[in-house]
Amino acid sequence: MITKRGSGVLLALVLLATGACTAGDEASPSTIPETTTTAAGPTSSTAAEAVTTTPVEPTTTSTGAGGNGAVDNTGWISGLLDRIPDSGASGHYVELVDLAAAATAAGVQVPPAGAEESAVRDYLLALPGDVLVPELLQRAAASADAIRVELGIDPVTIQRAATAGEPPERYLVLLGDFDGTAIDAAVRSEPVWSDLLTTAEHAGVPYYTWGEDFASILDRVTPARPLGRGNRLALHGGYLYWVPWTAGVEALIDAGSGVTPGLADRPLLRQAAGLLEGERVYSAILTDTPLLAEPLGTQPGQGVDGHLAPYLVLGLGGGRDEAGPFWVVVAIHDSPAAAEQSAAGFRAGIEQGTAMTLGGAPWSERVTALEVTVEGAAMVAVLRSAGPVGDWIRAYLSRDPLFAVAGG
Repeated sequence: MITKRGSGVLLALVLLATGACTAGDEASPSTIPETTTTAAGPTSSTAAEAVTTTPVEPTTTSTGAGGNGAVDNTGWISGLLDRIPDSGASGHYVELVDLAAAATAAGVQVPPAGAEESAVRDYLLALPGDVLVPELLQRAAASADAIRVELGIDPVTIQRAATAGEPPERYLVLLGDFDGTAIDAAVRSEPVWSDLLTTAEHAGVPYYTWGEDFASILDRVTPARPLGRGNRLALHGGYLYWVPWTAGVEALIDAGSGVTPGLADRPLLRQAAGLLEGERVYSAILTDTPLLAEPLGTQPGQGVDGHLAPYLVLGLGGGRDEAGPFWVVVAIHDSPAAAEQSAAGFRAGIEQGTAMTLGGAPWSERVTALEVTVEGAAMVAVLRSAGPVGDWIRAYLSRDPLFAVAGG
């Protein structure tokens, strides 16, 4: 399941397994201080205080500046959701990351454009363990030069990313400082796929295609194409789209142009995005599909025994402020009463010693600070943990009961 649904989690899990986290990634266990309110909302997370606030201006040409520029992550999740078409399973599972904000919050220096491959690798491996690095960038950690040659993309200029949908219909959206001329020259000259290259246009936006939709050619496996799929690539208003089928890239163009709805047009997804953004997370998961717990002898929707009440949208996120790493859980329901039930169930899951699915220590031994807030039909929980940074990612992908709804 981790391989299928968590394309951006592999690097995070490798960092957790090897202990390659930066200093301060673990907190000291302590008694869990708890706050529950029903007013304006939690105020414990201020990760953005470590991030400067000059807006990022997407461009289609490289400045060559590189390095840690000023970052504004206000509205960054909604901005990426705007680009993802609201079609089929696109809202079932979405991973989002603000790489620039994560690097700034963690004090990681982003190499300049054109940096040596070793510098790119060191940068990506130095990012915190809760950064959902997309698969294309995971491969750049070992083969940055190969990605540059194959696609004309400099990995260090990628600032934000979103991966959405279910295989094989997975959308990858990247925001960065891309050089359209370099991309065109690379895809026309690289040695493995250029003979299959064709160009097309949709709604005035040109894009590149290689081979048939979803088709794998195993003798053409490359760092950018680990399954041997040709894919489609488009550059659109500072965003780069990379998908394995033609209808997918055209749907991205339409959503990015505002012709068809994007995921940000769904009110509940936008609400969850806004609540996560308000907590200043730099890494997030969104889903419109609840995890279902095994029956535990309780009535559906009770929100007890460590489970949430049935929710319509779930959002998870991680960030870092002057006190260290924190993570956030947002559950959107159909009523304030259901949100209150979720708050009770979530607190119970922490306090009653629910064990992590992967055999880790119980949450009661991991969580060192907890604040649960109910805002209308939304539950917002902000936590700090003594476990490895990113344990919330691993827990969700392994269907930890803490994030599941009670079964009957």
